[in-house]
Amino acid sequence: MAVQHISINRSSPHGDKLFQGLVGLEAALTILKDEAACMPFMVDGNDYTYLEAQFGLPAGKGQTAKAELDSMLSRLTTNASVENVAASIQQVFNFFA
Repeated sequence: MAVQHISINRSSPHGDKLFQGLVGLEAALTILKDEAACMPFMVDGNDYTYLEAQFGLPAGKGQTAKAELDSMLSRLTTNASVENVAASIQQVFNFFA
Protein backbone atom coordinates (compact mmCIF):
# COMPACT_ATOMS: atom_id res chain seq x y z
CA MET A 1 0.00 0.00 0.00
CA ALA A 2 1.29 3.43 -0.90
CA VAL A 3 2.16 5.85 1.87
CA GLN A 4 -0.73 8.23 2.40
CA HIS A 5 1.01 11.26 3.84
CA ILE A 6 1.22 14.77 2.50
CA SER A 7 3.81 17.12 3.94
CA ILE A 8 2.55 20.67 4.45
CA ASN A 9 4.95 23.52 3.75
CA ARG A 10 4.31 25.65 6.84
CA SER A 11 6.51 28.47 5.57
CA SER A 12 3.74 29.48 3.15
CA PRO A 13 0.82 31.48 4.61
CA HIS A 14 -1.86 29.07 3.41
CA GLY A 15 0.16 26.00 4.34
CA ASP A 16 0.57 27.28 7.88
CA LYS A 17 -3.15 28.11 8.14
CA LEU A 18 -4.02 24.62 6.89
CA PHE A 19 -1.69 23.05 9.44
CA GLN A 20 -3.05 25.19 12.28
CA GLY A 21 -6.61 24.34 11.25
CA LEU A 22 -5.84 20.63 11.36
CA VAL A 23 -4.17 20.96 14.76
CA GLY A 24 -7.19 22.89 16.03
CA LEU A 25 -9.61 20.31 14.66
CA GLU A 26 -7.66 17.49 16.31
CA ALA A 27 -7.65 19.37 19.63
CA ALA A 28 -11.38 20.12 19.38
CA LEU A 29 -12.23 16.49 18.66
CA THR A 30 -10.15 15.36 21.63
CA ILE A 31 -11.94 17.78 23.96
CA LEU A 32 -15.38 16.87 22.63
CA LYS A 33 -14.68 13.13 22.92
CA ASP A 34 -13.45 13.57 26.50
CA GLU A 35 -16.51 15.60 27.49
CA ALA A 36 -18.90 13.18 25.80
CA ALA A 37 -17.22 10.27 27.60
CA CYS A 38 -17.95 11.73 31.04
CA MET A 39 -21.59 12.63 30.30
CA PRO A 40 -23.11 9.17 30.94
CA PHE A 41 -21.72 9.29 34.49
CA MET A 42 -23.67 12.49 35.14
CA VAL A 43 -27.07 11.01 34.37
CA ASP A 44 -29.26 9.22 36.94
CA GLY A 45 -31.70 7.13 34.95
CA ASN A 46 -33.65 9.75 33.04
CA ASP A 47 -32.56 12.62 35.30
CA TYR A 48 -30.14 14.95 33.51
CA THR A 49 -30.18 17.65 36.21
CA TYR A 50 -26.58 17.06 37.32
CA LEU A 51 -25.30 16.97 33.71
CA GLU A 52 -27.14 20.21 32.97
CA ALA A 53 -25.58 21.88 36.01
CA GLN A 54 -22.06 20.66 35.21
CA PHE A 55 -22.22 21.81 31.58
CA GLY A 56 -24.14 25.03 32.20
CA LEU A 57 -27.12 23.88 30.15
CA PRO A 58 -30.68 25.16 30.58
CA ALA A 59 -32.97 22.90 32.59
CA GLY A 60 -34.51 20.20 30.45
CA LYS A 61 -31.85 20.38 27.71
CA GLY A 62 -29.32 17.85 29.01
CA GLN A 63 -30.66 14.81 27.19
CA THR A 64 -30.87 16.67 23.88
CA ALA A 65 -27.40 18.19 24.31
CA LYS A 66 -25.90 14.76 25.04
CA ALA A 67 -27.69 13.21 22.05
CA GLU A 68 -26.55 16.00 19.70
CA LEU A 69 -22.93 15.70 20.82
CA ASP A 70 -22.98 11.90 20.59
CA SER A 71 -24.52 12.06 17.11
CA MET A 72 -21.98 14.57 15.81
CA LEU A 73 -19.03 12.62 17.20
CA SER A 74 -20.36 9.40 15.74
CA ARG A 75 -20.62 10.98 12.31
CA LEU A 76 -17.19 12.59 12.55
CA THR A 77 -15.43 9.42 13.67
CA THR A 78 -17.09 6.90 11.36
CA ASN A 79 -17.23 6.54 7.61
CA ALA A 80 -20.19 8.88 7.16
CA SER A 81 -21.11 10.79 4.03
CA VAL A 82 -19.95 14.39 3.76
CA GLU A 83 -23.54 15.63 3.72
CA ASN A 84 -24.33 13.88 7.02
CA VAL A 85 -21.22 15.24 8.70
CA ALA A 86 -21.83 18.79 7.50
CA ALA A 87 -25.47 18.65 8.54
CA SER A 88 -24.57 17.20 11.92
CA ILE A 89 -21.96 19.87 12.64
CA GLN A 90 -24.35 22.64 11.59
CA GLN A 91 -27.08 21.15 13.78
CA VAL A 92 -24.75 21.17 16.78
CA PHE A 93 -23.65 24.76 16.07
CA ASN A 94 -27.31 25.78 15.88
CA PHE A 95 -28.21 23.92 19.06
CA PHE A 96 -25.33 25.14 21.22
CA ALA A 97 -25.19 28.71 19.88
